[in-house]
Amino acid sequence: MPKYGDPIWKYVLNASKQLKKTIFTAKDIIVKIHEMKPEIPATTIRTFVIAMAPNHPSSCHYPSTRKTHPYFEYLGNGTFKLMPVSKKVRDVNHKPKLNINSGKQEFLEKYEKIIVQWTIKNQEELILGRKRIHGAENR
Repeated sequence: MPKYGDPIWKYVLNASKQLKKTIFTAKDIIVKIHEMKPEIPATTIRTFVIAMAPNHPSSCHYPSTRKTHPYFEYLGNGTFKLMPVSKKVRDVNHKPKLNINSGKQEFLEKYEKIIVQWTIKNQEELILGRKRIHGAENR
């Protein structure tokens, strides 16, 4: 059983639906949740608000919540809104693409097999080198 009865994301989602406004801030959600559950830390609530907005720049630090509970859309300037259901489903299945301009995708396509083969061939040396770096070669 979760520490506060229900999972935090449920409190956050329910609070957002109970607000009398379409656009809200994390502070609005905190105030609403604290009306019923003042023991939930404001920092925890704020973290979930951010995590539940897949387009928020910091939501990448909470991949599990971002993927499983993408209910908000970040509008910028600390504001959010509930995401339409159709967009939510699309975003959950969306896999971010690498920036083609970075050249990383082309590099991986061209050299991936060579890198994997070299890594397998040199696995023992790589492990020994890591142990030397961490001073664990005599352990």
